[in-house]
Parts: sequence; structure tokens; C-alpha cells
Amino acid sequence: MYKIMKQLIVIALVLFIVSCEQTEKPLEANKFRLNGTVINMDNGNLFLISYDDARNIKTDTLKIVDGAFSFESDITTVLLNGMIGKSTDIRNQEPRFQLFLEPTIMEVNLDANNITKGKLIGSKTQEDSDRLKVLQMEAAKKYQSILDDFQANIDKIRASKTPKEKDSLKYIDNDFRTQLEPYYTELGNISIQFINDNPSSYISLQNMRFQLQKMKYDEATAMFSKFPEELQYSDMGKEIKKSIEEMKLGIPGAMAGDFNTTDINGKPITLADFKGQYLLIDFWASWCVPCRKGNPHLLKLYAQYKSKGLEILGISDDDRDHDAWRKAVETDKIGVWRHVLRGLKIDVSGGGYKLLDDGISGGYNISTLPTKILVGPDGVIVGRFGGGGAADEDMDKMLAEIF
Repeated sequence: MYKIMKQLIVIALVLFIVSCEQTEKPLEANKFRLNGTVINMDNGNLFLISYDDARNIKTDTLKIVDGAFSFESDITTVLLNGMIGKSTDIRNQEPRFQLFLEPTIMEVNLDANNITKGKLIGSKTQEDSDRLKVLQMEAAKKYQSILDDFQANIDKIRASKTPKEKDSLKYIDNDFRTQLEPYYTELGNISIQFINDNPSSYISLQNMRFQLQKMKYDEATAMFSKFPEELQYSDMGKEIKKSIEEMKLGIPGAMAGDFNTTDINGKPITLADFKGQYLLIDFWASWCVPCRKGNPHLLKLYAQYKSKGLEILGISDDDRDHDAWRKAVETDKIGVWRHVLRGLKIDVSGGGYKLLDDGISGGYNISTLPTKILVGPDGVIVGRFGGGGAADEDMDKMLAEIF
């Protein structure tokens, strides 16, 4: 009997010790812990790139030992965006698992050979993201064949060796995008419905940012007002609020945004130089296929209305590639009107992206290319076409009525 009791005591002690070892250490305030299991990688390193809404980027190493890891770090906001991959270069196009980190203990299951298919448990924001992805994937089924061809062409663009080959593939890319417009519309409708159904979700706030360019000011204001104050006053919320207020810029009835710069030939140019004329401002870029496709029509309009008082100004989003800008102007034979660069200034140090100066585009709320703004002789905007405005057919009609 004594021997049996002694054995039971030993067993109980062992179980107690094992239980203690398996008990998770409590998490301190303003911390997150990520416990992971990784198949197809027994030992090695993965990298966690995390960033907040202000795009402050941090890179950490996840040390894999026997197919598992545990990583703990500070979190000073309610949420961090994250990516897990095999490289620390954020500009690298390698596959990564996207995740949303919260100040709690979370578990992630990863496959080193198929990193994008990971599963994160313990993050409410991740759950919301996964729910939205299910809806998006269901919509994609109807377009899967063309989506596969579209992705294959993107891979060819990335692998292309010469500018000529890349330009040719970009035109094919644009054709795919045109064919996929119904799909993009359906995705937009899914996002809007999700936002309306989940106004307290960070994923809704994030998706509203992507949908803004399709909204009018009153619609965007009403939607934003439904978010709780915690989200409205977050960094992303402030960014969205600023974007909503900027919707008042570059629309009919508003004054044209002033600028003072130099043109493609190094000559000074200001908005005042066009006073007394109708000025059609074309926001474009050398890499924008729809922009380039529209240039023959602009040339036709210019030949038709220049003598009657129409001027055109091209504002290009090619601040990082002046040679491509100059070549496009020459190739498309649009040097008959004046051209300037947008004046975009960004900070990409440390693999991040921080906007320093939005340039001329900021004064007109330009978010998509091409966008055309028609300014009257008094400096008041009379028309906006593309980029949340009317269609090019409406522009043709307005010019015909004016001249």
C-alpha cells in the first residue's frame, strides 16, 4: 500500500511539473505574443515585417526550432499590420502571409513551402479579414480563368528583359483589366456591404480607404461617421478624414489649385500663365496605358479647339523616371502642349513609403490616372473627367458647347 501511494505521489508530481511547463506565461500590457508552428522547415529563420498606420516599419527574426517558434514584442497601438516571409526586403515581390497583430496571445500555423496559406488564431481583426476574403474568393470563382491569365501576364511583366517587351505586355495587362471591370465592381460592392454591416471593424475602415475614389463627399462623410471614435481618431481614420475633405478639391465650382514650377524644357510655368483661356489639365504618366491610349484623342481636340482658346497642360506622375516621361512625350507626339512633372516627393528609406509632398496633384485630389480637369478663364474648375468625375464623352460634349 505504501509503495502504491509513493508511486501515485511521484506521478502526481510529474503531472504537476508538466502542467507548470505547459502553462503559458502571462502577457504584459502593451505586448503581443505570436506562437507558431511551421511545416517544411524544422530549423531556420522567417521574418516578421510589422507596421502601424503611420507606416513605421519594424523587422524581426522568427527563429524556427523543431518546426516551432514563440515571439513576443511591444505593441503601442490597438493593431499592427504584419507580413511573414523569407526575406527582409519589403520591396521584394516574394509571397508573404498577411496578418493583423493585436495586444494578445496569438497562434499561427504556416507552411514554409506555401507561406501565403497560413492561419492566424486569436486576432479578432484577422477573423474579420478572413470573413471578407471568403466573400471575395466566392466572387472570384466566376472570373478564375481570366484571373489566372491576368496573373500569368503579370509574371511575364516582372520577368521581362527589355523595355519594349515590358511595354507590350503592359498593353495586354490593360486589356485584362478592362475585361475584369465587372469583377472589380463586384468586389467594390462586397466591400461596401461589409463596411455597412461591420462599422466597428478595422477591416471596414481599411477597405473604406480603398473605396473612397468611387464615392462622393456626402456619401463618404455619412459612412465615416458610423465608425466608433477609436477608429475615427486612429492614424488611418485621420488619413481617411483628410482624404474626404480633399474631395472638395478639383471639382466643378472649386478654384483650380495653384502651382509654380518648370516645364519639360526648363521654362517657368504657373497657373496664372493660362488666365483668360480654357485650360484642360491632363494628369497622366508614361506607364499608364489608358493615358497613352487617350493621347491621339487629345491631339484631335487640341487641333480642333486651340485656335478658339483651349490650352492643354500635361502633368505627369513620372517624378522617378524623367527619361521615360520625355520619351513618352516624344513618342506620342504630344509635345505640342506644355508638360510638367507632378512634383511628388516620398521617403522610401528603410523599405517604407512616406509621402512628403503630393505635388500639383494634391491641389486637385488626384487618386487615379488618367484624370482631366477643365479650368475656366477665371480659374474656376468647370469639369472633371475620370478619377471620380464624368466620362470622356461628357468632356467632348462640354468642349463642343463651350467652343
